[in-house]
Amino acid sequence: MIFTLPRKTEMLWQMRCVFVIAFLCFLATSFLPVIFKTVVLILLLGFGAFFVFVYIPMFFKSYTITICKKNIVVNKGFIIKTRILLSKERITVIKSLSTPTTMLLKLRTIIIKTPRYTLLIPAIDKKRALILLCGITDD
Repeated sequence: MIFTLPRKTEMLWQMRCVFVIAFLCFLATSFLPVIFKTVVLILLLGFGAFFVFVYIPMFFKSYTITICKKNIVVNKGFIIKTRILLSKERITVIKSLSTPTTMLLKLRTIIIKTPRYTLLIPAIDKKRALILLCGITDD
């Protein structure tokens, strides 16, 4: 069973990034001398545009979760590619949580803990979260 992250997750992280950039721009315009304001604003807006329009979409498109009989495999990243392999036998705790923002979007975050590793699967649909949790716990 292979899962990908929904478009809503990408939009949620893009909104969060826009809010952080807007807050940093506000701080820059409020407290920096005039000489530095323009340079700092250009840098903030440039990095913000890169993260919102390039990094976040590419990262979330690369994120896949595969549930096999004995393992869970998570592939993520496009600059630094990471493959995480967790044995179902070693899983000690599985949590499902949501924040007020993710509740509005009907998303859940899954946290899977093993003795040496904690895997966080960011905001997936409620329905997929339930399927994922059942797929992990069922043998």
